[in-house]
Amino acid sequence: MNLDLAALARSLRLPPSALRIVDLSALALQETREAEASRLAEEAGELPPRLRVRVEEVEPSPPWPPSPTSPSPALGEGGTAFQGRVGAPLSRGGGWGGGRGDGGEGSLDWLVFAPETPQKAPEKVYTSAVDYWDDRLPGLPPPPALPLTAPAAPLRRRLSELDAETWGELRARASWEGLAPASLLLAALADALAAWSLEPRFTVALSLTGTPGGLWVPLEMDGAAPGAFDERARGVQERLRRDLAWPLPRSLEPEGLPELPVAVALPPRLLREGTERDEGDESGRTGRGRTATRLLRLQVAERESGLLLIWDVSEPSFPEGMADALIVAFRDLLRRLSAGPAWKEVRRRLIPPQQLARMVAFNTTGAPLPEPFLHELFAVRARRQPDRVAVTGPRGSATYGELLRASDRLGHLLQREGARRNTPVAVVLEPGWEAVAALLGVLAAGAAYLPVDPGTERFRSVLEHGRIELAVTREALADTLDWPEEIVGVMVEDLEAAGLPDGPPAVPSASPKDLACVLFGPDAPVMLENRGVANLAMDLVHRFGIGPADRTLALSPLSEGPSLFEIFGTLAAGGTVVFDTLAGAEGITVAAAPDRVVLKGGRTAVLRGSLETTVWTAVSEDGSSFGRPISNQSVHVLDGRLELCPFWVPGDLYVGGIGLARGYWRDPARSAERFAIHPDTGERLFRTGLRARWLPGGEIELLTPPAAP
Repeated sequence: MNLDLAALARSLRLPPSALRIVDLSALALQETREAEASRLAEEAGELPPRLRVRVEEVEPSPPWPPSPTSPSPALGEGGTAFQGRVGAPLSRGGGWGGGRGDGGEGSLDWLVFAPETPQKAPEKVYTSAVDYWDDRLPGLPPPPALPLTAPAAPLRRRLSELDAETWGELRARASWEGLAPASLLLAALADALAAWSLEPRFTVALSLTGTPGGLWVPLEMDGAAPGAFDERARGVQERLRRDLAWPLPRSLEPEGLPELPVAVALPPRLLREGTERDEGDESGRTGRGRTATRLLRLQVAERESGLLLIWDVSEPSFPEGMADALIVAFRDLLRRLSAGPAWKEVRRRLIPPQQLARMVAFNTTGAPLPEPFLHELFAVRARRQPDRVAVTGPRGSATYGELLRASDRLGHLLQREGARRNTPVAVVLEPGWEAVAALLGVLAAGAAYLPVDPGTERFRSVLEHGRIELAVTREALADTLDWPEEIVGVMVEDLEAAGLPDGPPAVPSASPKDLACVLFGPDAPVMLENRGVANLAMDLVHRFGIGPADRTLALSPLSEGPSLFEIFGTLAAGGTVVFDTLAGAEGITVAAAPDRVVLKGGRTAVLRGSLETTVWTAVSEDGSSFGRPISNQSVHVLDGRLELCPFWVPGDLYVGGIGLARGYWRDPARSAERFAIHPDTGERLFRTGLRARWLPGGEIELLTPPAAP
């Protein structure tokens, strides 16, 4: 007969590798066994023998009433329990230090060597169930915060079933893990309820069917418990052992107990480890008064055909389809657990397949990437239509050809002064064609532009925070500003200087992931990449049908997000950028605001996003929903574990895709706080700080008013 090492290790709260077991049963005389045990104890050093084990054939019996101080036998083969004693080591002089083992003389069969485990603090002694629960109730969380649409209504029954083979596999796997079937079922229910609950910790009413007086307890569940499923299930079992030592009769409710509108009823035999089946009673009640079920109840009953799952649901209380989705998710989780691998999975993965398919379709936004460099998007147009007006305004106009020549020459001049990739160059100019030429020239040099409004009060601090070494400006403006001493000024008046070539400057090793610009947002400067800005510009150009005949009113400062579309989108489409006031501009067909684009004819589209997602992430034609993501972007509603929220369940809004900013300039701590890597997909995500939820139609409803990008 073998000792179940895994179960024994669990009882000691140690890994099996930490144990060393000596089998003394081959020695015929107990005196010889005792002598050998004493000798081994003398040689044990820092790994003392902690357990003397005897073999005893036992008849399985119900663990009722359970006791938090009862020993947990390690189950072995053929219904044999290996009863042992954990305590002081064998004394050096022989015998058990502090007393004999469970069987006294003639009982020594194995000796278990194990390191000492930390001693637990002595548990408080309770004299009654009321005493225990009066102490326990203040620490219990509220009931599950499920999405509700109406008050409680009469319950309607739903039936679901696990076939005999699946239930048998579940029982066997639970027994192998040292778990009672009830612990398995309750751990799975905790995961399922947590997926639909606003808070992952909650309390349900657990009733034991067929017990005298209708015994029940308020059961705490923690859907956010760390570890794989098997570890979480062991945590449930520990709570069961503590709380079920003090069950309450149906007629007794401790003072201060909140309403528990979600309940589960189990037959007591499922509280025992092992694989024996029982014909249960599905008619068990779950309590009266404030603990009576008002929203959702699960009862289980074993049948020859398998495990019957009986759900009673207040259907009008929940959004359409939500209760059915939860029931299916619970059943499917049990089926996955019966197959085995799900026991070791940390992630829950409880989204129903139909919902998951809609989420995937929503985020299927892959499209061919545009020319990855912003200045090249413009240059392609400039070579096609060099004589068309590109930029106009009070400071004059420039054609596409003139703008291309000026930006290329500025790129050469900046490279001569030391401009380099992924390093910002300040652009300090009033809005107009010269400012646009400066933006394009910085990009042509391979650097990133950092626009600074010359009239801002934080002019000097922006330059210092950006660690600016080069700045593009003009002489008359430069003389009026307070510049840091280390900055080298490059004047637009020098673009006609001799020796500057007209062709584009070469940028060795340039990458679409190179920085395009650093824009100072409300909280911190944000680093945006070439590919993200190019993707935004071309998506909106194609989406709104913008072309060479369009004139875009550029009202946004160059340091604000909408300017990216106003300038680079318009130039990529071959249109004209108009710097003017709303009253003075003529022939305007496109105008952008922080949260919308207005097109000729009054068509308006609502835009969602922030600087960290390259200004705009999603477009809503009517503003009734969050909208759908633009090309090569994705939008997700996730819970605190970064798992997908089912339909109707509020969660945190995250954005992914190539439009994500690289992070915050010179602020890695803030970048790490707001940007995350999804543990399943490896996708990089931005935490928007907004709350949202999926609707059954496959749209996202925004629950938090967005701020302007």
